Parts: sequence; structure tokens; C-alpha cells
Amino acid sequence: MEITAKHPRTPASTVIKTEPHGSAKLRKVLFGASIGLVPIAIGGAVGLLWRSKRAGLIAGGASALLLGLSRWQLERSFNDEPGYQVTDQIGKLEIRDYKPRIEAETEISGVDIVGAMEEGFDRLAGYIFGKNDRKEKLGMTIPVSASRLSGVARVAFVMPIHRTLESLPIPADARIVAVDIPGRRVATLSFSGKRNEALIQRKMIELRELVAAAGLDTRGTPVYAGFDPPWTLPMIRRNEVWIELATS
Repeated sequence: MEITAKHPRTPASTVIKTEPHGSAKLRKVLFGASIGLVPIAIGGAVGLLWRSKRAGLIAGGASALLLGLSRWQLERSFNDEPGYQVTDQIGKLEIRDYKPRIEAETEISGVDIVGAMEEGFDRLAGYIFGKNDRKEKLGMTIPVSASRLSGVARVAFVMPIHRTLESLPIPADARIVAVDIPGRRVATLSFSGKRNEALIQRKMIELRELVAAAGLDTRGTPVYAGFDPPWTLPMIRRNEVWIELATS
């Protein structure tokens, strides 16, 4: 995987900022408004229909609870992810052009992808929660990605939108580096289910088979991308495997 620069030195001619896909901030505002307005509207409508203030209060409370549960389960919808454009759909494959972005990464040896995700997540979470030279807390983004080559796994967090290498704090843990990731075209395969090594490896094999059947040339190794926290129900989880496509 091509990487152009490492933190804290950034060539002035290649300054990269992470750009978002959509607006998580707007989604938060709209959802916040819906939590306030929808239960009132539903409660009022039920109260009028049943001619019962109590029925209206129950209906309004139930709708507020359902919205709160939805917010909890769909946490990914309220976090920024790196910007991309879908350029093609080939069966199960989605072809995306990703914009340049900044990632913080760490390497872990001797474990599978799931083991690396667990260890790497804790290490990188420490960085964004304040274990850095400024004790600065950084916003959470999606996805958390992991790949493995020759026994070494790379786990990465996307850095907050509009941040450059120079503007990021330096990790206190020397095993973490922030890097420029240039724009690239990738083939992606999405799937649900609880993350486990067998499922990930099966989907990586399927991704390679689908890409080969489509006559696409690749570069590098497949990457697993997880978008949801551990408490998300398996059937609504967003998991993906990616592989970079060779472009002329």
C-alpha cells in the first residue's frame, strides 16, 4: 500500500486533508431534532385518536425509546468516514474512488486480523483520547481497518476531517504513526455479521474471486474495514473488505 509521508514532517507540496463522505454533523442535528419532535407528534396524534392523554404519553415515550435505541445501534451513521465516490457496481462489488486522507496506524506481529483489531484498537484509541503531546482528544471516525502481510498486521484509524499531518498531535506511543494516504480506487464487498476471523478470511477470498471474474487488476493485499461498535446487532453491522485496483 502506497503511503506518501509520515507524521510529523509533511512536504508543503503534498499537504493532504481528510474529506468526509456526507455530513455526520448534519445527521446528528437532524436526528437530534427528530428525537424532540417525532415523539411529540406521535403522542399528540395518538392522544387525539384515542382521546386519551395517557395513551398519547405512552406512545410518545415509546417512540422516543425506539429512536434512542436506533441511535445506539446505528452509531456509525453519526461518525465521519473518508470521502469517496461510487464509480461502478459489478454484481456484489462496489467500485469506489477514495479521496486522499490521513490515518493513524500501528503494526502488530504474530496475531490474526481479529486479534490485531482488538490490540490495535486499544492502542490507537489511547492516542485519540488524549495520549499525545498535547493531551488533545480527537473525534472518532469510521472505519477501523486492518490488513495482514507476512505475519505483520496493520491497524488504522482515519483521522478527523480537515486535519493535516502538521495539525495533528504527536502520539505518546512511538508504535503509532500518522500517515498520508493518497487517493485510490478500490473494489469493496460489504457484508453483515459478527466479526470473526473465519468470516473475514472467507469474504477476502470471495472478494478476490469476484475481482478476478470482473477482469480487474489489483495491487496490495485485502483490507478488512469495520464500521460498528461491539454492541451493534450482528444482522445490521456494516463490514467490508477492500482491495486496491491498479489504475493506468
